[in-house]
Amino acid sequence: MKAYQFPSYDTPVFDCKDKVVAVIGGGNTALDSVRVSKRLGARASHIIYRRTEEEMPARLEEIHHAKEEEIIFEFLRNPVEFIGDEKGWLTGMKLEKMELGEPDDSGRRRPVPIEGSEYVMKVDMVVIAVGNGSNPIIQKTTLIWHSISGGISSWMMRPCRPIDLVSMLAAISLLAAPR
Repeated sequence: MKAYQFPSYDTPVFDCKDKVVAVIGGGNTALDSVRVSKRLGARASHIIYRRTEEEMPARLEEIHHAKEEEIIFEFLRNPVEFIGDEKGWLTGMKLEKMELGEPDDSGRRRPVPIEGSEYVMKVDMVVIAVGNGSNPIIQKTTLIWHSISGGISSWMMRPCRPIDLVSMLAAISLLAAPR
């Protein structure tokens, strides 16, 4: 989209003005997304997370700032269906209430659906921001990954090809992702 070449390139921004935005997830990307939706004029910005605040992987500062910006947290909720109108436009999202069970492999208590607890939340826009791992295919197929396997500093000294800022940030993100 070439946002880094503004004003030569126009980068579209989602119109959040007066909309109800729901972001699914509890990590830093989810918190960033929901806060941006609020700054872009959303009437209401919600975080939908299937566990409680204590289990959220986002940094404490991100959660604190989101609360200061009046983000609405919907804990122990899990989306099960998106609902649209006759033209295919999103109008709602069916959520089910959850409760915490025994810990899973991550050590966090596993969310368990509460039978018969489904309800519909009216939304205009949904952002799915779940997951915290890099795509392993990129690591196996992209030249940049192999050129920086020794770390960013060795890549900066010996680039295998010309690279732009976006590619460099993507590479840093891949290196920082948990393995």
